[in-house]
Amino acid sequence: MTVYGDYTAFGELSRALEEMGFELTKAALERIANSPVEFTDEQMVDIEKLIDKLEEDEDVQAVYTNIG
Repeated sequence: MTVYGDYTAFGELSRALEEMGFELTKAALERIANSPVEFTDEQMVDIEKLIDKLEEDEDVQAVYTNIG
């Protein structure tokens, strides 16, 4: 099951689900794009190369996009 809510309510949502009897096996925040953008296959190749390089950098904790 996936539950969507404001990130500021993460703790409240987790508690409410547990109180309803759900056993949480995984709970995490995930960023979802508000305005997804589409790209051509050629553009995606370049974008994926850039994302890979960013993810390889040890100082980068996470990479988010609004690719649809």
